[in-house]
Amino acid sequence: MSNSYKKQPGGGMCSTTAQKKFRSQENRRKRRKIKTLLLCEEYEILPTEKDFGNEWSSPRDGKQYWIDHDDKWMRK
Repeated sequence: MSNSYKKQPGGGMCSTTAQKKFRSQENRRKRRKIKTLLLCEEYEILPTEKDFGNEWSSPRDGKQYWIDHDDKWMRK
């Protein structure tokens, strides 16, 4: 496979537990909001997927660049 290596040495700076917790909280918030709208019968306009789980407000810190990288780090 020709695309089995990364092009740039870098990756995300985040802890997987924080990101997973954030996503589960946002999905719970979305389900709660839709459920209350359906119970109140005011669901002419349901919220979109972009209203919940904004990646820019998540606990992820961004990306990092590895200057001194090994070839094994470049594997996908």
